[in-house]
Amino acid sequence: MTLRVTLLPEHFNWAGGFDFLRHILNGLASISSKYNVEISIAVKQELAVSELYSQLLDYLTQSHLSSIKTFIYQTIKTDFVDLLNQHNIDIVMPVNADLGADFPLPWVSYIPDFQHRYLFLNFTESECFSRETAFVARLRDCKTMLVNSNAVKDDIVHFYPWVNPERIFSLPYSPHPLPEWLNLDSEHVREKYSVGSRYFMICNQFWLHKDHKTAFTAFASLKRSDLQLVCTGNVNDYRRPEYLDELLEWASELRISNQLLLLGHIPKLDQIALLGGSLALLQPTLFEGGPGGGAVYDAISIGKPVILSDIKVNQEVMSEDLTYFKAGDAEQLANAMVTQLSGSPKPSTDTLINNGIKNQQKLGEALYDIIQKTLAYYK
Repeated sequence: MTLRVTLLPEHFNWAGGFDFLRHILNGLASISSKYNVEISIAVKQELAVSELYSQLLDYLTQSHLSSIKTFIYQTIKTDFVDLLNQHNIDIVMPVNADLGADFPLPWVSYIPDFQHRYLFLNFTESECFSRETAFVARLRDCKTMLVNSNAVKDDIVHFYPWVNPERIFSLPYSPHPLPEWLNLDSEHVREKYSVGSRYFMICNQFWLHKDHKTAFTAFASLKRSDLQLVCTGNVNDYRRPEYLDELLEWASELRISNQLLLLGHIPKLDQIALLGGSLALLQPTLFEGGPGGGAVYDAISIGKPVILSDIKVNQEVMSEDLTYFKAGDAEQLANAMVTQLSGSPKPSTDTLINNGIKNQQKLGEALYDIIQKTLAYYK
């Protein structure tokens, strides 16, 4: 009997959100033949024409998942359920929204993080209220929920003690590369973006909590004119439109402007190629929902060293080439960067592929377990 699972990208329309969906897709694909799982994607019309979605389609082609079915709907309130029924869908996951307790098909909810609880000054009162009421509604109406870290599950249990923790599922830490990622020509891509041969990378959107300022300060303290700091990711934070200008002014004061490259949002393969050629990935973030964020997943999957802030959720990252520094401490970050200047041995391609396969299957088994427990709740 075929188990038909549909992913719902609506409400995941930011770079990290689509990275998360990539991992879900890969996990499900790893167990699709074992459990006869058929994967599809339900795409809202306006999302289907977005750049983010086009990059997801490119990724599906690269990862040999191009056979995954997609179908387009107008809105969840109009034709969405009819399309699910037409395609005989058994379950929808993950849903970064509230479909309601009376939704006619099984669904698995999702909460990304509780940033508004910890960094509430980064939000307006209205935004904090909206996030809080939205999360409570999901917890009330869903049968099960998956989250991307034990830290988020702990937050749910702490903030909402009335929620049964047995219906909240944390995914295992499971970085895995596409085999193609391990053979990319970083030199060609470096030429494309005018990147030199020695550089550190930050692959974060320019949001306040990503703490680029600490990384800029640490980089400047190295006083190494032969190095560059390469940043990818969306350069706009809607909560503080002037933030990028503030960072650029800070870089000017530190006298590193000519060593700083802000590339914006670039194609995934280009990002991975640049990451592969870097000295290390820097992740100075002050808050994440998943361990290290998507960039750390990618770096570890291709055997790249990571220098990571020591916030709670990041303690769940598992890698042999990992260095923690105290969040917000530019001096500790700089010291960690110095240790990477001489380079470090990279695991063999076979080791990285085998580790990735094991991790992908581990993720797939966890997702299948969530699906079965969800269906049992509905029965």
